[in-house]
Amino acid sequence: MEAERGVCDRDHCTRNGCFSVVQDTVDFKSAEKYCIDNLFGHLITLKSPKEHNIILDLLNGFSGDYWIGLKLPGGKCPDRATQLLGYEWATGGNDTEFDNWDETAGHSCSEKCVSVSAGHNSTWRQRPCDSKLQGALCMYSYDNNACNTLPENADHHVQYITPRGSAAVGLERFPPGGTAIQKPLDVKHICFAGEWIKAPWFCEVLKGGCEHGCVSQNRVHSCTCPPGQSLRANNVTCGCSPGHVLARDGRSCVVVDDACDRCTGENLECVNNVCMCKDGFDLGDDGVCVNNEICFQCEHECVYENGAFVCACRSRYKVSDKDNTTCQPHCTEQTCEAFNCISIPEKPGKYTCVCPDGYIKDESNETRIVCEDIDECFMDATCNEDRMCHNTFGSYACSCWEGYELQGDKCVSTDDDEGSI
Repeated sequence: MEAERGVCDRDHCTRNGCFSVVQDTVDFKSAEKYCIDNLFGHLITLKSPKEHNIILDLLNGFSGDYWIGLKLPGGKCPDRATQLLGYEWATGGNDTEFDNWDETAGHSCSEKCVSVSAGHNSTWRQRPCDSKLQGALCMYSYDNNACNTLPENADHHVQYITPRGSAAVGLERFPPGGTAIQKPLDVKHICFAGEWIKAPWFCEVLKGGCEHGCVSQNRVHSCTCPPGQSLRANNVTCGCSPGHVLARDGRSCVVVDDACDRCTGENLECVNNVCMCKDGFDLGDDGVCVNNEICFQCEHECVYENGAFVCACRSRYKVSDKDNTTCQPHCTEQTCEAFNCISIPEKPGKYTCVCPDGYIKDESNETRIVCEDIDECFMDATCNEDRMCHNTFGSYACSCWEGYELQGDKCVSTDDDEGSI
């Protein structure tokens, strides 16, 4: 896992440190190295029910398998008389108050490492250490310079961003170098030496918290704005100065007198000297107002492509063949992880899962529920007699036999002396 590739998607910070989800395709050794080199920490150790509950919260909404800091050294066999089955923590030792092994743990004497699965109660699963998983769970600690959380009330809430750039949840204390934004006024603070410093702070650190520019003079730090804009009440973000309004690009400001004069494009209207797209339209990349009604129907997300707004899907899904506003599971390999697995309360260790069209659920491996491609050709797919069947991932295709080509609805011989079949 290279430093620039790993993505810290979410942190959970307690009084002593933070737990991080890092998403990238990675084996155990690379995951271990990433936690050390980039977070100055280590792969997570889950020694108590409290830490297990933190992981359940941290992985909520994620999918896939993630390495934790537990490994069976090479040359050793599992010891089923011990709680960790002979495995050792990445930080050393085998002390624990908790375990969450799956039913197959402790049967292999080869070198193994441990992962947890998002959505499966974070069950511990032993795997070959060179397996490529979806990411890793890291943890890093901080000293007494951490800050207490800021007060919240019904009128405003606080958004926390860790020093790694990820959103923080479940806060007890907050690491130094992290920032907090009080909404809805966007008042910024940075945690420094155990205290919250209100922006603008030192310009050398994150531009002083300023939206645009930061200047320092006689140890006084101030935010600056582009021409036509001035600082808002929070002293860090910018808005249009008096006599100016937001331009069509949504970023710059124009003189009020010019706003309506320039508002002449299709589906534009001028309201209170502000030029904007009419209801049901949004500004595209080329500055043209484009119909956006489909965006309110998209199941996952809406993107702007080739001059139009269209629905798009998150990873491992594709836009439905039957409805371009919904998403369906999608697999591009022979075998893939099952989708939307939900535990069955009446049957501990059992799950209901979904597979894409053309795939069938395989539960033969007790440590992993997968979807296997169905070979429609083997299952008597309905190709015409003059054509041969080709299996594809999730479907099949029919083509003419060698020496024949499709003409109309028939396969015709490419040899002039022969007829069609």
